[in-house]
Parts: sequence; C-alpha cells; structure tokens
Amino acid sequence: MPTTQQFTATTDQDQDVTADAEWSSSDTGVVTVDASGVATAVAPGEATITATYRGLEATAEVTVTEPAPESLNITPDAAELEPAA
Repeated sequence: MPTTQQFTATTDQDQDVTADAEWSSSDTGVVTVDASGVATAVAPGEATITATYRGLEATAEVTVTEPAPESLNITPDAAELEPAA
C-alpha cells in the first residue's frame, strides 16, 4: 500500500483548484496533508481530509492500516525434548 496520496479539488465547473484550496486533516496523528493536497500516513486510524475553497468544503475519508508483515519467524528454530516421567 502507498504511504502517500495526492488529492485534488475541483469545482462543479471542472476547474482544478487544488493549488488554491486550503487543506486540513481532522487527525494529524493519523494522516497529514500538505498545501498541495498530498496526504501522508502517520499511524493507523481514520481521519477526514478537508479542502476549502472560496467558502466551499469537500471532504474525503482516509483509513491508515497497519502494514502487512512480510515474513514470519519462530523462535527457537529447533528444540530437543524428553517425554515427561
């Protein structure tokens, strides 16, 4: 899964206002968003990204998940046991 996502803000007239919008996150402990609409995952959880432009607001829900493990280990990797008496 990616750790960043570019969001875009467009008007109902299909005008891209991404660079002119103000961007915010409801929980910067979960995801941050910069002035150009790029959101970056910080920690697992849920947050709302908001774009504001000329008094209008649009939102997007973001869910940050734990990364999936890439390997599994078992310790010890060998054992010798005796039956119980």
